[in-house]
This record gives sequence, structure tokens and C-alpha cells, in this order.
Amino acid sequence: MVLERMVEKNRSFFKWLCEESDPMSDDIAEVIKDDIWPNPLQYYLAPEVEAADEEGCEDDDDGGLAEEYGGYEDGNGNFGGE
Repeated sequence: MVLERMVEKNRSFFKWLCEESDPMSDDIAEVIKDDIWPNPLQYYLAPEVEAADEEGCEDDDDGGLAEEYGGYEDGNGNFGGE
């Protein structure tokens, strides 16, 4: 049982791809065959999806930590006053 889980954990995409199993029982292969293979550009060129909670994110400030500390950063992570 433990050995089976270790083998499953270390299984790569290429090992999965080369397995000889019933192709009708593999849902992931069906999605690749039916949806991704005929039109891959719709996935490659799709706009990046951003998290909804990023609107209130404080990390997007223009001044960063320097603005918070009222000074400037010297490039080494040190902040000095103005």
C-alpha cells in the first residue's frame, strides 16, 4: 500500500502518457484530445486570471516600504530618511 502511493507520487507525465491502459477510462486524455489539442492557442493566449482580493492589496503601492518608512531604499534593503 505504501509502495503504491510512493510510485503514484513519483509518476511523471511521460510515464502516465506511455502507460498501456484502456484509453476510454482516462478522463485527462479525453480533455486533451477533445479540447486542448484542436485549439491550443486559446489556452496559450488567454488573459491571466487575477485573484479577486488583489484590489485591497497593500503590496501594489508605488513607494513600497520606502513610502511606509518615509524615506528611500539604497538598493540593499536599507532605508534612509529624506
